Amino acid sequence: MDPGFQHEKHLSSGSGCATSTLDGSTYCNKGIHLGEISDFWKRYDRLADSHDHRMSKNLNANLDVLLIFAGLFSAINTAFITFTMPALSSDPSTETNDLLRILIQKGVNNSATLSALSQTKPFTPAPFDIA
Repeated sequence: MDPGFQHEKHLSSGSGCATSTLDGSTYCNKGIHLGEISDFWKRYDRLADSHDHRMSKNLNANLDVLLIFAGLFSAINTAFITFTMPALSSDPSTETNDLLRILIQKGVNNSATLSALSQTKPFTPAPFDIA
């Protein structure tokens, strides 16, 4: 603010006048009425509402597409895993039969040791199950 000007406000008329302390001249600018400010904010509010509505509609459409994609992706992966998982893991009945065989040998001749457990071959999936 220029130190050479002293401000006087006329609240009733809504205009602000500046009086020069150097030469005594008075400069009055047309003030902005509250009605004009109100109109500005009404127009701004209408414009912002329309912009927000368009943006919300666009984001909802994008979200719908993403949710459909995620659902289909999940369904396909579930089906794939359901069919491939049994082929990629050992058969529990085979393991149970091996353990029972070891228990029976131990009960019959009391000579079976844990080394018999290590003699069972480890599970390896078939090559066509992996590929």
